[in-house]
Amino acid sequence: MLMPDFELFYGKTKITQDVKPYLLDLTYSDNLAGQSDELSVTFEDRDFKWINGWFPTQGDELSLSRGYQSLRLVNLG
Repeated sequence: MLMPDFELFYGKTKITQDVKPYLLDLTYSDNLAGQSDELSVTFEDRDFKWINGWFPTQGDELSLSRGYQSLRLVNLG
């Protein structure tokens, strides 16, 4: 049975393992041509991790690769 998998990048740094314990929701929408795709990620901040160096600022980039465990993940940008 195939199990879903993903990798999340903040800038060029892979943050998947750092954020997995806090991940509540991850949604990707592949919109039609002429429209931007959408990525929404919701975290729980029980340890106040998102204050200091993890706090995103305007212009920061978040990118996603997804697919299935033991198969090559597809970079969605």
